[in-house]
Amino acid sequence: MAEIAPAAIAAFQADGAVLLPGLFAGEVERLRAALDRLRADPGPLAEVYGGDGGFYGDRFVWTRDAAIEDCVRHGPGGPAIAALLGAREVRLYCDHVLVKEPGTGQPTPWHHDLQAWPIEGAQIASLWVALDPVTRENGAVEFVAGSHLWGRRFRSDSFGRSGATFAPAEDDGLEPCPDMDRERDRHRFLCWEMAPGDALAFHALTVHGAPGNRSAARRRAISFRYAGDDVRWVQRPGRTAKLIRDPGLRPGDGLDRSDLFPRVFPLEPAT
Repeated sequence: MAEIAPAAIAAFQADGAVLLPGLFAGEVERLRAALDRLRADPGPLAEVYGGDGGFYGDRFVWTRDAAIEDCVRHGPGGPAIAALLGAREVRLYCDHVLVKEPGTGQPTPWHHDLQAWPIEGAQIASLWVALDPVTRENGAVEFVAGSHLWGRRFRSDSFGRSGATFAPAEDDGLEPCPDMDRERDRHRFLCWEMAPGDALAFHALTVHGAPGNRSAARRRAISFRYAGDDVRWVQRPGRTAKLIRDPGLRPGDGLDRSDLFPRVFPLEPAT
């Protein structure tokens, strides 16, 4: 299992995002094959974002595909996130397939993730794993450095504007996420071109977005969302992103009370 360098941990904590080159290099081929299977047989949470049909996603696919489940339970993601968060135990909250086909005009609007999820805590982060070369032309993700430390919460309407399964509550008391393209002179932005198997680690409050795919190449990725020691189930105002099933949790419960959120660190022995 790859060691996470102290410099990467420091960058993650300060900026809210860091590139981990080659973290999933040994998983690329089986993850690509899994995404092809899932695209041919969409699950109940599969959806298309936007009007041109080229940006689509699926979630909780580990519950339907044995290769992804094995990667979740025994792969490099859990130990990497544990190191970045300083967590004693890590669980998978969910996975999220994110594919932009060639010529897709639909961007990923500026947003942060946490308000879309019924969980709360400081130790919540994602690994966005590239399964194709990623460039600015085909949809490289961009992050606003340090935005996870702003102490601000933005309404979870970003994907709602483009057809996803959650939308804002009018009385939730939250501000909309600013259009960071209009604030480029006020912030520092992070963006990396990626090789297949590279992973972007980012905090659930780090503001990020991505353009459409203006190239002739696919941009396949899968994001794994993780929860550490302090994470608890919450009831958020309005609607949150759908789960594959009811986890049977009450507000304040830890995720260890439901088998919908498997432990990924410490690793279970491979069978």
